[in-house]
Amino acid sequence: ASLSFAPSSAEIFPDHRTLAIVFSASAGHVKFFSPSLDLPALHSTCSFGIFARTSVPRGIVATMKSAGGSTVSSAGHSGSGAWEFVGASGPFQAKEDGGPRPIFYVYGDVEISAPFFSFGSVPPAPGFEPLSSTGGIMTGTLTMGMTTVSPPEGPGWFWELPHEGNLFEMGPLDGTSVTVARINGNSGSRKFPNGTVITILLPEVGVTFREGGYLLLKGNADFRPTLPHSSITLVNVGSASGYGASWKEVSRND
Repeated sequence: ASLSFAPSSAEIFPDHRTLAIVFSASAGHVKFFSPSLDLPALHSTCSFGIFARTSVPRGIVATMKSAGGSTVSSAGHSGSGAWEFVGASGPFQAKEDGGPRPIFYVYGDVEISAPFFSFGSVPPAPGFEPLSSTGGIMTGTLTMGMTTVSPPEGPGWFWELPHEGNLFEMGPLDGTSVTVARINGNSGSRKFPNGTVITILLPEVGVTFREGGYLLLKGNADFRPTLPHSSITLVNVGSASGYGASWKEVSRND
């Protein structure tokens, strides 16, 4: 197969150049992958993909290693001749076992953009660039990761949230009432850094956030919304007890 740069294409992103891959009659396939990825310990889910244009059904396919170690494959390009996003996302295998190993397999003539990779479940997009630790300026839409998490269980009512976003929707209550006493407040929990802001979405009525040393709530009182689709926003302020995590209420919608 031969590779060549195509002119800049505003169809994907302004000034975004693409790579054209043309196969000869005897060519098999082309494989694109990164030989190494820096995998922070706090992440266990990733999203990656590439914008591609081809008239060959499944002319390009994305694969990755799942949390169980098996290889999962994307649906592949439909062969429509239009730009389509081809990628995969989900929990990946442990770092010591090799991590997600994202790979693109190309089986026919195709134009591709630069590949994109991000941790969490929000699909990346062309033009994404990291903000430096010293700050930055951004324009356009800010998209935050969102995931659904099963309600906490008694008797401790400790709620463990994944580090995959800032918006968390509580899963079905199944007709029961639940209490949130701590958020990632166990001694072995994965802590959020101080200053992390999260919003919890509550589709159903029946949740009580218990005021105390781990949840500092408005009026020093429990938060017990009486309407469905309520929400509460909290900021992590650490813990005076030296372990666990304290959250301070920023706002509520009930």
